[in-house]
Amino acid sequence: MSIIVELENISFSYSKKSFQIEDFSLKIEKEKIYCLVGENGVGKSTLLKLISGLESPKKGSILIDDMDYENNFNDIKNNLLAFINEPSFYPHLSAYDNLRVLCKYRNMSEQGIEQALDFAELKDHKAKFKKFSSGMKQRMLLAIVYLMDSKLLLLDEPFSNLDPKIAIKFRDFLIKLKNENKSTIILSSHNIREMGSITDYFIFINNGKLVEIVENLGDVEDIEKRILEMYK
Repeated sequence: MSIIVELENISFSYSKKSFQIEDFSLKIEKEKIYCLVGENGVGKSTLLKLISGLESPKKGSILIDDMDYENNFNDIKNNLLAFINEPSFYPHLSAYDNLRVLCKYRNMSEQGIEQALDFAELKDHKAKFKKFSSGMKQRMLLAIVYLMDSKLLLLDEPFSNLDPKIAIKFRDFLIKLKNENKSTIILSSHNIREMGSITDYFIFINNGKLVEIVENLGDVEDIEKRILEMYK
């Protein structure tokens, strides 16, 4: 088993009163899709921020492909793409121009922008981002995931505000990334039935602690029963 993410006894807090993440250890296998499961406020987004390097643990260690952020920040970031909370873009620019800025920042060719926007069904390149609906903003995420070649992808509620057609397209593309691009994907979602069709493992979190990791064997009802038991 080849590991891409390793968390060793990490703890993190935004305040001195209580930990959002406490004594958390986890190993993420390469070329798999993992879904974080838990109620709002249990630490899913915080965990994604820690893995992405947006936050640093107060205790413990985080390794990404056997590298730590302190000594290998740029090497890690070059192969990681994270969308946590609502995607942030330049409000006065169009979808096309926002992607041009991203390509420049990442030292990427702009050649694939048109295809990425068509895939995300954002054909109105002239509209400014500030005029986008919630669904259009979320489709920008899909366009960027399509455009970029990332070996580690972190997504916080990626299917929110997407209509069924786009959600299915996004779901199928994530499977393609895993199988063809050899990407590893960690995401959070409240839609367990939808995740049941793409997820290899469910990671149950409660009160900032790892409860269990459950392999997805296709029995979504069993996963739902476990959730109900965990949050009685």
